[in-house]
Order: sequence, then C-alpha cells, then structure tokens
Amino acid sequence: MLALSFLSFFTLVPIVRGLAFNDITFIFSFGDSYTADGYQPALGYSPVTGQTSTTTSGGLKELEPRRPGITCWNDHRALGADLERTTFADWLQFLAHIDPDTANSFYDFATQGASVTNAIVNTGVSSFVDQVTTFEKYFVEPVNSPPWKSQTATTLFSVWFGINDIGYSYLHGQIFPEIIDSVLATYDDQIQRLYADGARNFLINNVPPTDRTPLVVTYGAATVALFETNVALWNLRIAAYVAAFSTKYPGATATLFDANTLFNTILATPSTYKIADTTSVCSAYSTVTDQPFLYLPSCQWPLQAYFWHNTYHPTWPVHQAVADGIVLTLSTSSTSTKRMRKRSGHRLDDQH
Repeated sequence: MLALSFLSFFTLVPIVRGLAFNDITFIFSFGDSYTADGYQPALGYSPVTGQTSTTTSGGLKELEPRRPGITCWNDHRALGADLERTTFADWLQFLAHIDPDTANSFYDFATQGASVTNAIVNTGVSSFVDQVTTFEKYFVEPVNSPPWKSQTATTLFSVWFGINDIGYSYLHGQIFPEIIDSVLATYDDQIQRLYADGARNFLINNVPPTDRTPLVVTYGAATVALFETNVALWNLRIAAYVAAFSTKYPGATATLFDANTLFNTILATPSTYKIADTTSVCSAYSTVTDQPFLYLPSCQWPLQAYFWHNTYHPTWPVHQAVADGIVLTLSTSSTSTKRMRKRSGHRLDDQH
C-alpha cells in the first residue's frame, strides 16, 4: 500500500469549505495528458472505467454500474512526442475505483498535449476552451434537465492545466512570464463558463515539478532553472486565484491540490512508495500500455519501480498517489460529517 504520509506536506487552500469525496455524485475533469484517458462522449462510453454506457434523454451519457477492478486503457492515437504520452490508468481512473460501491459517475474531457488555449500556446489539440465547449455540447445544451444539474452541490469539476502552457511555450520560444496573464485570464474565462453552467465545486491542481523530468534535464541546467521558475510562477498565481475564488464566484468552492509538493515528496522519499529509480527512464517500457507489472530483462527495474514512465510522464504508482492525495485533500477541506468509507476498491499496488 502506498504511504499517505505526504498529506502533511500539502498546502491546502480550502477557502470556503468544499465537497468531500464521499459526497460526490458526478466528476467532470478537464486537463492534459496527466488526466486524459480518451473519453469521447459522442461514442457513448467512458474509458475511465472501461464500460459501455446507456443513452438517456437528449443524448446525455450515463455510466452503468462499475465492475470491480481497475481498467488500464488509454487512447494512444496521438502518441508522438513524450509531451503527449501517458500510461495505464491515470489518477482519475484510480479515483473511480477507490470505492466501487459508490454510485457516482466520472467524465474526463482531458486531451493529451492540451494547453489552456491554442490562441496563446498552440499545441494543436483540444484546449481547455475546446474541452468546455465539448462539455456544454453533451452535458448542458442538449437536455432541459441533465441529471447533474439537479445535483450541483455534489458535482465536482477538476481542472489540471499549466504543464503544456509552460512546456510548449518554451518549445515555441515564448517568454512565459510575458504570456501568463493572458493564459490565466482565459483559464478564468472557462471557469466562468462552467460556473454559468451550474458548476459550484472545483478541484484545481497545480503544476508538478516538470523541471525534474528527464526530458527537461536533457536540455541543461539553464533550461531546468527556467522551468523551475515558470512552474513556481504558475503555482503562485494559481494559489492566489484559488484564495480569491469564493469572492469572485459566490456560492462556489475551490480546493487546491498541491501536486507539486506531492511529486517532490515522492522524489525525495521514493522507497516509501516502492520506487527505486527517480531520474532515469527505461525506453523499453515507454510504449507499454497494458502490463503494469512488466519486468523486462533489458531494464534495471520492473516498470512500477520507476518514477518516470517516459521522459515527461510518471508511472502508475504516482497516479495512484495523486488519487489518494486528492481523496484526503477533499476530506480535509470539507465540512462533511461522513466518515471516509473503507478503501474497498481494487488497487494495483495491493497486488505486488
């Protein structure tokens, strides 16, 4: 079992007390490859749990009851560079299986390689702006009373951007401090759209230390320092944004999940998380998508003993830790009187 001692390191910003994980009925997620699982509402299924779905009024897709077990599936049609890859179940998929008896639905609009807006940092894929448009197309506009609209108090909207805004702006030769105001203004515009649609509970993740990824390290010390500075700037601004959230959006809550501190904690104490290698990548694993416990003779360690699956993305144990941390963060930031349910869900880290 992965240790959860990292909670003490988190910088929690509960602001107005938010929604506890036990109380959630719907989760709508927006983000990049750290969140993406390939969900396409137009196809009528959700790879978050690997199941087909039934179609209700107006084309809204409802998940069927989840089966026990974790689904290790991802849409890898846009593999390309490491900036656009992820692996196995991501944190949202793990979150969906923490309690398989809970009657909640998870919908993931994240896209590999996404930025906040292609108008500023163009990555050529569905941005936050586009993802909100897709959400509205299938979950707001087609139906008079979509089920989640009657349960706004127990519906969570998770947002995780900034990784590609920093990474691709560097690749494009943009100076990040000069564009961050415009990026965050567009970020807030999308929050405002979701708020107008009825969203009242937000989980906002900050940017992990991409300056420590093997990809960025290969660019040299100056680039590492630049990424570290830009990540710190983004996270400072996001923390301030969350702190002022309830003033700008009456009746809404925002909880900050400190992914940056979590990643740094795991990197500092990897053995606590059964991780042996925090700096290198075994290229033989980089395209493996369905064998979480694979141990290839050409690699020094089993896949799950590496922190990095490829040069820009973590392995599934890190995603499991993110899911665990989010559950605890939501519990800490909530006034819910419910006790945490027993973690009865199927966990990959229980198998080895």
